Amino acid sequence: MFAKSRFLLMSLYVLALLFASCTDTTEVEAPSDTAESTEVVGIVRFETSCAEEVQGAFDSAVATLHSFEFGEARGMFEAIASADPDCAMAAWGVAMTYYHPLWAPPTQEELKFGTVALAKARSLDATEREKLYIEAIAAIFDNAENAAHRERAVLYEKAMAKVHDQNPDDKEAQIFYTLALLSNADPTDKTYAVQKQSGSMLEPLFVNMPDHPGLAHYIIHSYDYPALADRAVEAAHRYLDIATSMPHALHMSGHIFTQLGMWEDSIDANTRSAEAARERTKRFGLAQGQLNELHALDYLVYAYLQRGEDDKAGAIVNDINSRDDLNWRNGVITFNAGAAPVRYAMERRDWEAAASLEPLEAAEKAGGNYEVRNAVALRYWARAVGAAKSGYIEQSERDLIELERLAKEMASAERVWARNTAEVFRLQATAWLALAKDESDRALELMRAAAKLESETDKSGLSPGRALPAHEQLGDMLAELGRPQAALAEYEASMSQAPRRFNTYLGAARAANDAGKPEIARDYYGKLLELASEESSRVELAEARDAT
Repeated sequence: MFAKSRFLLMSLYVLALLFASCTDTTEVEAPSDTAESTEVVGIVRFETSCAEEVQGAFDSAVATLHSFEFGEARGMFEAIASADPDCAMAAWGVAMTYYHPLWAPPTQEELKFGTVALAKARSLDATEREKLYIEAIAAIFDNAENAAHRERAVLYEKAMAKVHDQNPDDKEAQIFYTLALLSNADPTDKTYAVQKQSGSMLEPLFVNMPDHPGLAHYIIHSYDYPALADRAVEAAHRYLDIATSMPHALHMSGHIFTQLGMWEDSIDANTRSAEAARERTKRFGLAQGQLNELHALDYLVYAYLQRGEDDKAGAIVNDINSRDDLNWRNGVITFNAGAAPVRYAMERRDWEAAASLEPLEAAEKAGGNYEVRNAVALRYWARAVGAAKSGYIEQSERDLIELERLAKEMASAERVWARNTAEVFRLQATAWLALAKDESDRALELMRAAAKLESETDKSGLSPGRALPAHEQLGDMLAELGRPQAALAEYEASMSQAPRRFNTYLGAARAANDAGKPEIARDYYGKLLELASEESSRVELAEARDAT
């Protein structure tokens, strides 16, 4: 039996590599030998009726799925299906990898492949419990041509509730149901009722299953908001040790650290994530590694800039700008590769550099989803604002025309953050252009509207933070207009949504000083010095030291 088991496990590894090499490289990363190697993916126990020899590999595949390494998990499930052709749940696993809860909806091609996997799962013998899992994911792929993604996602949630209700002792059913519930949370509900519910469902399980990757991952997603993030600090630290081979797992801890302004922790998590992604790209040469790397690098740029470590942020931006192999059709790659140079210019208040940023014409020509168009809009926003702040009125007007076009296109986007963010960009750029034309009342009206809409809209998880928070920009505008008391209020409002930012502390300190509040000014200057790296060369830190 041992010899047969070892043969099957080694066969799974070889087959996984073969399947991955035949898969669309724009989406998928090759799997690794989780059964025989030192890959650390976490601990999952998912009972199936498949051959005993593949059960360990199946558990590893589900663990990999829980960390959203969809391409890698797909290859693992396909290898299991080849080793055990009667394993219906292997086909279920393949179908699951084409549905990306919390991410963008499946593409038409993914729906096609998922439907094929679903048909295979349905054609094989399965237990009653397994059939419930299979029919649950069918909600995503059945009738996809007639029903909107949101409608099908709700049906999937209801189907997973049924799996959970009929199998109350099945922890995986509860975990997958909770993820489905969380994925359908109302993005406009600022009470975060569903997010709190999902977190409360997962936390007791995490106590007894502290090495389960899905529990740590989904607790982080449940609380990935400024108002809730402190609830996920333990899960964030724990996840770093649960799935040390998974780039996305390492990165997700950085979400919580970023929400709380824990910049050194974010830098550590995202450095490890980028390294893991590069290792996978080196080993397998497929695009999921590039996606994970660029996502982590954008978060790193943001964190370094908050600590005033401009040289380190700039080195990353130069690396990104030098690449000629970026897949501009991929929303994550385009967004993060496009955003990092914007952050580097805007956070350093280098308006000339912002105005000189190249539009993402290659991305726009390539097409792609709302994430791609949002990245294109971000570039035009930076150019328009940078030009207005530099006195290049005609350029700002031209870039604003492009931004207005994109905001109009995005108005019908299914995701609330996508359509609202494009409108926020338009309002902000129009506000700075109005101020450049000495239309101060109109400028303030527009920026207040931008701040209101932004406050009502949670940022996308794609982004570590707003390129420049609207309340912070409103504070800057009020400060320019000689209204320091009002500016201070806006900076403090920004802190509740984007804590421990370099420019927010600096602006608040200066506004407090100009408003005749030296004690408050000293407090914010002190916080700025605590925040900044000792290696920072920003001249503003000398100002802070003199004030304290």
